[in-house]
Amino acid sequence: MIRLIQHFGTPFFEGGIFGPFWPAIGLPLYLIIYLFGALRGARRAGCAVPMFVYPLAYAAVFSAANPLIFRWYLAPPLPFYLLGILIGLEAIVTGLARSLDRDGRRPIGAWIAGLVTLLLLASSLNAYTLHPDHGPDRPAPEMAWFKLELLYRQAADIVRPRLQPGDVVAAGDIGAVGWFTGAPILDTLGLISPQRWATIPRSVAVVITYAISPDLIRDQKPKYIIALEVYVRKTLLPAAWFGAEYRRIAKLDTDTYGSDGCSFLSIRIERRIAARL
Repeated sequence: MIRLIQHFGTPFFEGGIFGPFWPAIGLPLYLIIYLFGALRGARRAGCAVPMFVYPLAYAAVFSAANPLIFRWYLAPPLPFYLLGILIGLEAIVTGLARSLDRDGRRPIGAWIAGLVTLLLLASSLNAYTLHPDHGPDRPAPEMAWFKLELLYRQAADIVRPRLQPGDVVAAGDIGAVGWFTGAPILDTLGLISPQRWATIPRSVAVVITYAISPDLIRDQKPKYIIALEVYVRKTLLPAAWFGAEYRRIAKLDTDTYGSDGCSFLSIRIERRIAARL
């Protein structure tokens, strides 16, 4: 709820101009403007009511469910929220400007609303950086952080030549790993692997907000595991059976989430074959 309050209080990234306390002002201000816009939009088109209800319902549902918040969870309500705010601004400014536009030939209200809209959109440029510290050297949103995906692509490049048909790769963050390996994926978070839900580790084993379950790995026996060290620090790494069945084949340097690198481990059978060779 706190994260969503911050998010809805700075829809145009005004915090970069007015400082971190702006959400305390921006949230009630924008909510009032949004309600004006929602009422105006609903009066013009009754079928638009669900669109204007959606951002508020989204915030309420996520606040009640209280899941882990990833940055991409913040995007879905924004288009409708911003539209409501801009419609509300147009309605308020046009109403206030009517006294200055008595002859009806000069759309002063529309011009003022347009200027305010341009200022808000310009404020949104605070979300951009001209020279990102990774990826292509061109302007991009600061939120477009994908160092971890670049790391997983390197991991996939290491694992892919070793893969045999049917080899399963376990991963905590599955997108880049699945895309670049093309292998069957064991999702240790459970989004595409339902068996994950029966083996959630106890909270004492969690270093950050998530950990890979040792029971899941021991039961499913994936051929490879691609994971940040912090995901396995208190679950897999201390387990004696894990050290006997798996060995590290590579490690990439990273401190993401406080991790001591990103490790790629292969199952025991590969080690036995290598020993014979």
